Amino acid sequence: WENPEYSFCIVSRSYRHSNGNVISLNFQYDNHSTIKARHNLINEKLSEIISYMDPDMNNIEKVAWLNDYICDTFQYDIVTEYHTIDKLLETEKGICEAYANLFTALCKKIGLKASYCYSNEIQHIWNIVELNGQWYHIDTTWNDSYAERYEYFLLSENEFFGW
Repeated sequence: WENPEYSFCIVSRSYRHSNGNVISLNFQYDNHSTIKARHNLINEKLSEIISYMDPDMNNIEKVAWLNDYICDTFQYDIVTEYHTIDKLLETEKGICEAYANLFTALCKKIGLKASYCYSNEIQHIWNIVELNGQWYHIDTTWNDSYAERYEYFLLSENEFFGW
């Protein structure tokens, strides 16, 4: 979660459970040279994306620009089920995890703190971003797919969850 640009490294996951408790997790990773090559391509593309951003924008404007870039460039596509940054960048299609991975990686690249939120209940991932010492929810997937562009943009926890 802390390094979304490496989300593609895990080739497969499996687990064993007993009496409803997970007792072991097993991960199979891609080989080192493949991981390094894919990571370099992702970083090149992230740098290219950031190069289009006006460096004189304030942080709120930068987050709005990232939201717009993701919504304008990529297509939510549950059929493909692409969840990694590299597949999203390659195909311009992905699911919420890919959108959240990309948003987090881009925020990190421009020096903003961002992370993920995940709901088992609705099987969905979105982001939180820190601006001026406060954390705000942003959902680039829902801004792209289900709502007006800024309906899920910089919302407090109460606003996001409708409390």
